Amino acid sequence: MPPRTPVEAVEEAPVLRAGSIDSGETDSAVVDLGATYKMLRIIVPNCAGFDADSTLGAAVAPTADPANLRALYEENDPETIWAKTPPDTAVSCSFVLTHAYGSQLIRLQLDKVTTAAVPFVVVGYGRFG
Repeated sequence: MPPRTPVEAVEEAPVLRAGSIDSGETDSAVVDLGATYKMLRIIVPNCAGFDADSTLGAAVAPTADPANLRALYEENDPETIWAKTPPDTAVSCSFVLTHAYGSQLIRLQLDKVTTAAVPFVVVGYGRFG
């Protein structure tokens, strides 16, 4: 395999963007990755702000226009909205979203309000174009 050019190396490097679900809220602000990516990883360094038995979901968009945000569905079951139950402790957790293919924007959504702010990081892998 030939060595990568500087442009190829930049296109393959993951991008990190920070976000948060504020205390008493159910949705995060929209996180813009600045380009579309093939896979996203959500890292939550401290899950203590999640209410017990809350369910985490996501809305994604392939462009920079928040009007295009749509619920993220399960990869193997396109009729089921993606949802996870995060731990309600001070441990960290992360989720890999391979089915968010082609997403530029993401908003995390909960079905119950947070009891404290929940900061997170979105990592985009495999930038398009």
